Amino acid sequence: MRNAVDWQVETLRITVFPVEIANVSPSKLWDKHMNEADPEIRIQPGNANQRHASHRNGNIFLIKTPRQIDWRYDLPMDSVTNENDLPIWGNLENELTAFLEFAKGFLQDPSILPVNRLAFGAVLIKSERDVQSVYSRLGDLLPRLDLDNVTDFFYGISRQRQSKVLNALNVNRLSRWHIATLERNISRLDPEEDIGKNPIERLFAARLELDINSSSDNVSPLHSDLLIGAFEEFVAMGLEIAKEGDIE
Repeated sequence: MRNAVDWQVETLRITVFPVEIANVSPSKLWDKHMNEADPEIRIQPGNANQRHASHRNGNIFLIKTPRQIDWRYDLPMDSVTNENDLPIWGNLENELTAFLEFAKGFLQDPSILPVNRLAFGAVLIKSERDVQSVYSRLGDLLPRLDLDNVTDFFYGISRQRQSKVLNALNVNRLSRWHIATLERNISRLDPEEDIGKNPIERLFAARLELDINSSSDNVSPLHSDLLIGAFEEFVAMGLEIAKEGDIE
């Protein structure tokens, strides 16, 4: 069984649903938690207030909507490749460790408290040279599915589990699995060397989208002192899916 270190990071996310969200200032949140970067700002009246800037190895976004606040960290595909000459994204262990520290600081910010719901999101990806290798990887993680002779694939499921941190609160563990096609330009500087060749190389990748969130059935504010522990629990649930696949 492959484990989670085989995955790379495309996106990491923390989401909170503040009880008094109308009073939360995106500009103050940004200044407090990202004061080293001047953001680009996009405001859609009545819908979303978004800020983003370069951060570490990628870009970080702060998005406030009428219901929730997201911090989303996106990592682009690196021009550097691994030893198999496959494209790479962020290192899961390094990027997740840094993002967890960031999330802990955010969850201690009194301006967002109390909150009704909490969520951890991630997009994990692993490139392969051929589609058969991707199906092999997904077959290991989704043994209940028959992937023989499959030509197109998308699988999504949400399984509930009770939190051990938030007083047995129901937690939705949503996972979406699919295959992505990547294209890479392999043309050379000398046009004569490219004559009769296809300068586009097609690669493939397994892609796992995770959304681990507290149930919307809960209407009471979550205990503020337990939010960091709960978020760590949600991250652990997501990594468990990445390691073990679709499990109860």
